[in-house]
Amino acid sequence: MRRAIAISLILTQLFTLGGYRLLFRSFELRADRRMEARIDASRFEESELKEIRVPVNLPYHSDWADFERYSGTVEIGGVHYNYVKRRLVKDTMVLLVLPNSDRTRITHARETFYTLVNDLGLSDEGRESIPPQKSVKPFQSEYPVLHAIRLPEAPMGEIVGHKARSEGRAVDCWYAVPHQPPECRA
Repeated sequence: MRRAIAISLILTQLFTLGGYRLLFRSFELRADRRMEARIDASRFEESELKEIRVPVNLPYHSDWADFERYSGTVEIGGVHYNYVKRRLVKDTMVLLVLPNSDRTRITHARETFYTLVNDLGLSDEGRESIPPQKSVKPFQSEYPVLHAIRLPEAPMGEIVGHKARSEGRAVDCWYAVPHQPPECRA
């Protein structure tokens, strides 16, 4: 009985550490596959397409007569788009994109989840908005690390006024430095 409880707690901990990230990633990949299948089957209206114009600086190119099928994704302003067609006209690449609302909702849900889990604070309507923070906290101490330098052994005795010796060898002495020492210029 204890073994089963221990295994279930370990599996729960492992899922908490990396399972949510894998779960959200699988949802995003599934949404991308559904959108690609929809585009390949041409199950969209031409009015749904958005046009993006990108300046291109290519010498000696020719204009394309028609649009060609193009695949890929782009995120603009928090909204995910899938490329549908592209065309080169004069000095501009014209891209027709289709908004991927499923991927946008999943990404927004993921960011909201990580914000709530990491307790980064969402802004309520009654409160002032809190500046955005990273949703992944680095693995480091909560307290600042004091930068220290090691002073050489020979001048140490002259500075302190006596030789610091213990059992015939010099004692390691470390002193905290409040700021970066100046650079030496020769």
